[in-house]
Amino acid sequence: MFDVQVNERGQITIPKELREKFNINPRDNVKIDIDKQDRLILYKKSFLDDLELI
Repeated sequence: MFDVQVNERGQITIPKELREKFNINPRDNVKIDIDKQDRLILYKKSFLDDLELI
C-alpha cells in the first residue's frame, strides 16, 4: 500500500513504482471509480473505453 498526499489543488502524485508497474506515462488518462465499500479505484484508461459497441 502507498501513502500519497492531496495537494492544495486537489492533485495526487502516483508513486513511480506504480507508474512503472502499470505503464502509466505523462499525458495518459486514468479513470477513478468507486466500489461498493466507497473506496476509490484508479485504473489506466484504454482507448477501447471510448468505443461504443454497436
